[in-house]
This record gives sequence, C-alpha cells and structure tokens, in this order.
Amino acid sequence: MGTIAVVGSLNMDVSYRVAHIPAPGETVLARGVTKSPGGKGGNQAVAAAKMGAQVAMIGCVGRDGDGEALRASLRGAGVDDALVAACDEPTGTAFICVSDAGENNIVVHAGANGCVDAAVLARARARLAGAQICVVQLEIPHETAWAALRLCRELGVFTALNPSPACQVPAQALQGLDLLVPNETEMAALLGREADPAADLPRFARETGVRRILMTVGAQGCYLADAQGVRHFPAQPVRAVDTTGAGDTFLGALCAMLAEGRPVEEAIDVAQRAAALTVQRMGAQQAMPSRAQVL
Repeated sequence: MGTIAVVGSLNMDVSYRVAHIPAPGETVLARGVTKSPGGKGGNQAVAAAKMGAQVAMIGCVGRDGDGEALRASLRGAGVDDALVAACDEPTGTAFICVSDAGENNIVVHAGANGCVDAAVLARARARLAGAQICVVQLEIPHETAWAALRLCRELGVFTALNPSPACQVPAQALQGLDLLVPNETEMAALLGREADPAADLPRFARETGVRRILMTVGAQGCYLADAQGVRHFPAQPVRAVDTTGAGDTFLGALCAMLAEGRPVEEAIDVAQRAAALTVQRMGAQQAMPSRAQVL
C-alpha cells in the first residue's frame, strides 16, 4: 500500500444534464441538476484511496455546508482530511454541463481554493516528507503549486503534475519533475500548438528536464514518453455516459499503482480500466470504482 499526498482543489460540482453542450450565445434547458463532491485535487485523492493507497489531502474549503460535504466524501473514501484547512471564502464550486453523448464543459469558481498558500504547505511539510508521491494540479494558486513541487523535490518525494486547467508552466516548475500528465489540450498549451506525440513528447521532456510524460488522448488511450521512447497504450472501448472525473480517476489510480511499486505499464493498464468504469456512471467521486471492481 503506497502513500500519496495530494495538493490541490476541492469543489462542489453542480451538474446539469443537457441534450448537447450549448454553443456561445445559446440557451438550453437542463433535464436535471445534481450536486456532488469534486475538484481535481479531491477527485484524484479519492481515486487513489479507492485503489488502496494511503492518501492525505492538502487543500482548503469554506466554513459552509459544501465544505463539510466535501470533507465527508474524502473521509468516506478513506482519505485523511486533517490537512484540509477552513477559510472565510466560500467552498469552491464547479458548474458542469453534461451532454447525452457524455461530453462536458466546466466553469470553476475557485473560492476557498484560493486560500491554499505557503502556510498551508508549511503545516503539511511532515506529511509531504513521508509521502512516496505528491500529486499537484492547477486549480489552486499557481505560486503554491510551484512551491509544492519545489518542496517535494527538496524532500526527495516523487512529483506528479497534472497541468490543468491548461496554461503555460514556468521552466523551473518543470525541471526535475518526475511525471507530467496532461491531456491533448493541456499539452498544446505547453507547446503553443497541437502535439505530435512521437516527436514532441520526447523533445519537450529533454528541453524541460521532465523525466516522464504521459499524455492522455481520451478514447484513444494515452502516450508515454520515457527513457524507452514513446509508446501508445490504447484504451478499452466503452460507451461513455459522463466523462467528468475520468482524467482524475486515471491519474489517481495510476499513482496508487506506482506508489505500490508496480511497473508503469501495469499502472497504466489499471488506470485505464478505472477510468473506463468511471465514464460509464454519472458524477465524479461517486462514480469512481473500488480496487476490487477494477482488478
């Protein structure tokens, strides 16, 4: 059983079921609305815990009912929430449209996630030092994300970055990073253009000092660039009902397997199966499978 620390966001997801994703200026009627725990950090923590890892969540929520619900969801999945701080901002919220085709678009209000600062990291230092893997995403202040990666490198902890939402990442944040896990859109933001996996992933790794890149490409699976070159891992074909949280499930399950010492090829296989199960259910955290269901 591996140990993982997740530094990231906690949001309450408000999901609207629609026939199709609205175009700019278009109004559509929702057939239903649900509230469920989410946030990329919380999702990845829950996914890893459900796969058997010992997980600590490091983040912030508001002093409100949504914050309590997010904590309860973490604890229910076996995630340690002792380092989830409370602040005076409202708990972060994500507004999600989910189409009949299983596609989604998401608008996030950061709220209390903006309170994840140097003081929060300082309180978590001992827990970070004891982790095998630290996972970071970018729905928290970027300065805190870069500081978390820098601190974990100093502590000798394996670092994994999900550069989402898509943005440019400073060179110093990438230098020495153990694992970069973008999707196609996020990789394009890093490159400034659409990625050609065979050519661009190894070149980007050499130029930035990233040790391993794993680019997810939705239903087509993922591409891994490491010392052995670039390899494609096809995904299992399934009928998607809701893709919310699929990437977070993949990364959480992947890190759970890597923290156990599993080979990266096996970790990818397990992570893809976990994500395939998630997209066949509605929601994010509640849709994530258990270890028994995946294995």
